[in-house]
Amino acid sequence: MAARTRKGSIREGSGFVYFVQAGIDGPIKIGWAIDPLDRVRELQVGNHEQLQLLMTVADNGTLEMTLHERFRDLHIRGEWFRPEGDLADVLWLSGLVPHPETAREIEERQAIEAMHRRPVPDLAEWTQPQ
Repeated sequence: MAARTRKGSIREGSGFVYFVQAGIDGPIKIGWAIDPLDRVRELQVGNHEQLQLLMTVADNGTLEMTLHERFRDLHIRGEWFRPEGDLADVLWLSGLVPHPETAREIEERQAIEAMHRRPVPDLAEWTQPQ
């Protein structure tokens, strides 16, 4: 059965809804393709961030619009959504992305560790008369 897209074109056959994230904590694209891997390669050409295919779900052409509507409060532009709220929870519960709080905690810990790895100045040198 053919499904009609939001723009009115008709999709024949089955394909996949895919979730692609730009960078490690960037926006998430929810799209539809017959070959999601090929679609990610096409998208990567025009994106300076490394794109990561997070998940695919078999679809007859109706799921993508349902998901766009479900996450409309996180909509940025086109098919791109902020990785927050219910969308982040869905991907986190699936084990595909770290929980946003966890990701922030990891970044903070890494920053603190990096500060501790810097060479410590010799305070004795600072107190010596010149």
